[in-house]
Amino acid sequence: MFEHQNDKLIYLNIQSGLMDVHIKKYHETHQKYYLDSAIITSTELISGIDQVRAGMLLSENKLRFLASAGKKYEKVVNAYLLLAEQENNAQYYEQAFDMVERSKQSLINEAVDKIDAAKFLNMPPELIDQERKLIADQAYYKSKIVNLQNDAVGSQKALSTYQDQLFYSKRQLDSLRQKLQESYESYFDLKYGNRTAKISEVQKRLSVDEALIEFYIYNQSVVAFIISKEQLEVKTVGNTGEINARIKHFRDAIVQQNQQEFVENGHALYQQLMEPILELTDKKHLIIVPD
Repeated sequence: MFEHQNDKLIYLNIQSGLMDVHIKKYHETHQKYYLDSAIITSTELISGIDQVRAGMLLSENKLRFLASAGKKYEKVVNAYLLLAEQENNAQYYEQAFDMVERSKQSLINEAVDKIDAAKFLNMPPELIDQERKLIADQAYYKSKIVNLQNDAVGSQKALSTYQDQLFYSKRQLDSLRQKLQESYESYFDLKYGNRTAKISEVQKRLSVDEALIEFYIYNQSVVAFIISKEQLEVKTVGNTGEINARIKHFRDAIVQQNQQEFVENGHALYQQLMEPILELTDKKHLIIVPD
């Protein structure tokens, strides 16, 4: 659809802007049509994010892009939460949770490149170095190819050479990844797997006395997904500005060893973040996942 990565980025920004328009019109009119339009636009937006991510070879570039893409995921989550509230349909809460997990998983996949895989996953360092070199080589060849294609007097011979080198490098990387999948499955799944947890899968793993509480920050709000074996609840527990200010006071009290401020701010955070959740679940064992 697009020849260059910049065209894809422009398209993403257009889709993101369209979502803003649809959500704004919904708040003005409360007509479901605009939420439906936002959801339709979101499929194009998420697909575009996946395409851009796949086209970026260097992990540093991907991390920068995905950090900015987080704001776009927030818009999608917001649309599903609004639709769930209007329709009173838990299915949309599940789709919102799925978008939350996808936004986090994308960052986790790229962050794997930053860890010492040889230490944590029993990976030979030479294989990791080879993988990184092939990825860097492909990024270099692609940049040269684009420059030569845009240069009216570019050498056709040089262009052909870089295209051949890119093709050969891709074959080598494909072969290496196949070896990683066969011999180092944990590393391969962690780095290249795009599978995210579904609500039903989480519920299957929970015992009858457990609940998973996952916090997510979006649109200057903190929302909690409360998942038990039997049900899913979603609760907005406050705005980020107020909560961040309270957390800062709490940390300052620890550093300054101010017991009174420590107790007061700790209790206030408990009241804001946990009490609303405990009203929705009676489970004794809570698994808390921060954003």
